[in-house]
Amino acid sequence: MFFIDFEAFQIVKGGDFILKELAIVSIDNPLKPLYCLFRPPYTWDNLTEDQKKQCQYVTRNIHHLEWYEGVIRFCGSCIQYNIMDAFEFATNSTFYAMGKQKCKFLQDMFPYLKIIEYIVRYENLPIIPPHIKCLTREHGDHCALKKAYRLYLHYIQSVNN
Repeated sequence: MFFIDFEAFQIVKGGDFILKELAIVSIDNPLKPLYCLFRPPYTWDNLTEDQKKQCQYVTRNIHHLEWYEGVIRFCGSCIQYNIMDAFEFATNSTFYAMGKQKCKFLQDMFPYLKIIEYIVRYENLPIIPPHIKCLTREHGDHCALKKAYRLYLHYIQSVNN
């Protein structure tokens, strides 16, 4: 069982996401997450003025990740390979994500994985301990890694109650 989350830009309303950050936490080994911070697929100059404003809004008010941050280029099949390499039983396991839109996007991107919606309200997720930090830099509560850990903690607490 795995908990997966991502942060992204969505430069066309209702359109696909441009992944910025992806995190996966395994229930079997939560201290060894898979974490990626992606560089943009194209330069800032390729965006329209409206798209730039939308990205700036998301950066300032939501995930605080800049357009140019990231080291690796996003490649869906490469990331799926890395998931299967990092987690031995990934193809036979369930990956839980929050929200129908995220689940659909992840399932389309990673067709060999079983992505299921984890139904819980964001505000009902437990707060993670302060020592759990983003692997790149602290950028707030809308961190994919922190949210994956919050899903993991919610599941652990619900099973133990």
